[in-house]
Amino acid sequence: MRALAALPMLMVVTACQAPPAEMTEADYDAIVTEVMDVTDAMMDAWSAFDVDASMSFFHPEKTSFAWASTIYDFAGLRERWTEVWGTANGQETSWTGRKIEVLSENAVLFQGSFELKIFYSDGRVVLYPGTAHWTTLLEPLNGHWKITYGSYAYGGAQTVEGG
Repeated sequence: MRALAALPMLMVVTACQAPPAEMTEADYDAIVTEVMDVTDAMMDAWSAFDVDASMSFFHPEKTSFAWASTIYDFAGLRERWTEVWGTANGQETSWTGRKIEVLSENAVLFQGSFELKIFYSDGRVVLYPGTAHWTTLLEPLNGHWKITYGSYAYGGAQTVEGG
């Protein structure tokens, strides 16, 4: 539901940007829509703890992703998600804000903030109330937008339930 609330703000941010000179407005809008769909599907994969689906959004050869203080390649990122999700029973995620800048037909800069609630095996529920942030570069691969370079940072969290 929060993603729907953020949609008008996203449209304002992307609508104010002019497409690159070599691109029509329709092509620009189509790319923005595709990236919105990718990032929505990524949230669904995260909430389902689906490592395979989550990794499908990353470029298998060009991934360089900074998560906290470590830079991961494709295999390392898969391992990291497997570890993190192995300590929890569930997760709820939703975008609180997104900005998409189409740099060209071959490059899109995405920035997003999201709320993250993690349900741990020990009973704790930890909430990142819109303090989790992604910045990524997406490039086309076989007709799909894939994350190549990016970073994930998160700010303050609070335990909202349990021990």
